[in-house]
Amino acid sequence: MSVSQVYVDQLKDSVNAVRQAFKTALDEDVDDNITSELWRHYLGLKSITASAEKEIDPLKGGLHIDCSDVAFGNTHVRGGLGDDIISFNTDTPAAAGMVDFTMPTGDDHITLG
Repeated sequence: MSVSQVYVDQLKDSVNAVRQAFKTALDEDVDDNITSELWRHYLGLKSITASAEKEIDPLKGGLHIDCSDVAFGNTHVRGGLGDDIISFNTDTPAAAGMVDFTMPTGDDHITLG
């Protein structure tokens, strides 16, 4: 399951609303059954929100790319103020050395019947 950031934000708003309702119920001495029910709803929404936060898909629903910071002329591409240069050090080999395959090897046979 993957969810959008919008969904998680709505859950967080719900958790905050129920938290505030629970606090108000305590302050105003609301019936114990109702206060208890608010507490259970708060804990349930908090658990659901924590689970949903682990499943956020950044490409679902809430992706927004801001290209208003023009750095490369009028191309609307964000980045540095000049040419990006990638260089590699070729003075030293980057891979492992030669592998010796002179060990005794057998013959492999595949027979199709």
